[in-house]
Amino acid sequence: MPRTDAVAPLGCPPLRALSFDSLGLIKVIENSTETGHPQVVARWGEPSSQRSIVSVSLSSDEDCEVLAVARRNLNVEILNPSSGALCSEVNVRSLNGNPPKNSEGMESAALIGVHLFRKEASGLRSVLTCTDSGIASLQRCSIQAVDSEGSNDDSSAVSWAVCKMGSISCMKVDGSEKYAAFGGDGAEVTLYDIQSQSSIWEAKPPRRDNNGLMSRPYVTASTFLGNDYRKLVIGTGHHQVRLYDIGARRRPMMAFDFLESPIKAVEADTDGNTVFVGTGNGDLASFDMRSGKLLGSFKGRVSGSIRSIAVHPILPVIAACGLDRFLRVFHKNTRQLLTRIFLKQPLVATVFDTKYPAALERPSGKAILGVDPEKDGQRSLVQMEGTEEEEEEDEPFENGAEDLLLTLGKAHKRKKSKKRRSADASKRKKGNPSTLDSVFEGVHERNQKGLMKECDEPEPVTKLRRTRKLKRKV
Repeated sequence: MPRTDAVAPLGCPPLRALSFDSLGLIKVIENSTETGHPQVVARWGEPSSQRSIVSVSLSSDEDCEVLAVARRNLNVEILNPSSGALCSEVNVRSLNGNPPKNSEGMESAALIGVHLFRKEASGLRSVLTCTDSGIASLQRCSIQAVDSEGSNDDSSAVSWAVCKMGSISCMKVDGSEKYAAFGGDGAEVTLYDIQSQSSIWEAKPPRRDNNGLMSRPYVTASTFLGNDYRKLVIGTGHHQVRLYDIGARRRPMMAFDFLESPIKAVEADTDGNTVFVGTGNGDLASFDMRSGKLLGSFKGRVSGSIRSIAVHPILPVIAACGLDRFLRVFHKNTRQLLTRIFLKQPLVATVFDTKYPAALERPSGKAILGVDPEKDGQRSLVQMEGTEEEEEEDEPFENGAEDLLLTLGKAHKRKKSKKRRSADASKRKKGNPSTLDSVFEGVHERNQKGLMKECDEPEPVTKLRRTRKLKRKV
């Protein structure tokens, strides 16, 4: 049985997310209310283990969004994330007329990553894929409209090898979409120029330990900090997080261990400094990569391995999913669990739909997502700990979804403080000698017996403190 939380979730703002599982199903989760919990509103595809999803990529432009889904059978489907309609399809097996093969000459088993590039000036889109044997492929596809099927240009497909030994397990493209990082089991992380298909940087193997042994390279997850391709963060199977500065040196600038299970998911925040890390035991935490400091762990422990972390580009929330079949949404600053939903199959990935109308504006036309990422952390931490006098009773949700999260946090804290006050009152009624009322009663009795003199000087305060110490010793 999966673990459950004793405290009920607070609820999340209006949002729309897509989840992808190991049986090839795509489920749409929506929350259109301001205080409710998301529900599954659509399911796309038929369950099949041969068509299980291994990686996804969401490309967002000003006019539309396009979703690329990589499946185990070496097919990449380009879908409309709003309706689920198939726009185009890319078969990696048929690129250049030969199926991709590994170093032993055997046909590659599955894809490990996919990235869908933004629309070019000519209207074409490029798709970058990589197999576990280390064969990367770049192909252009034409999508005339999001709701109509496009064509593929197989003649422009380019393939190259990204590793000489080992197997590739992760692939990541930077924000400028010019460079891609590859790494895996037995293969150190390597940075490639996508246009020239050449290696421009490769990490050095780790130093030997005290026993003179060298650990095998095992890169499980990677991400870039902000839009700077020179700042690369990776997670290893040896429960270690490393920060590389490509412009400085080949060894990591910072490396630290996180618990004792392999790192399975690493995702950078929109501020360019914070990184969210998920492990194989279900631990989720955030780190400040400027100092390597642990900012804190997220509430609501996951009972299975975390496989994907998604950061909302506007709202201060993140989503995490994994093998426990739950999709959880957290507040990324307070690290509180906002909502969770059970999705029946082991989950592989999740993404946020940033073009969701309910998440962009209210029905009345008021924008509710005007959140400044630089001030969001300070504003949330200060207002969550505020008093009741600082609340606005007339329009509590005037500033949108962020104020909704803050108000829910205040209500949760008021509920706790009310219980604490009632517990203190019950102790005073029972005559608990440790309360302040009993101490003042003892002082009053001593005053009546003449043990203390009445005067205007602060002498009684000193004797009162001595009385408290005597009470504690007794």
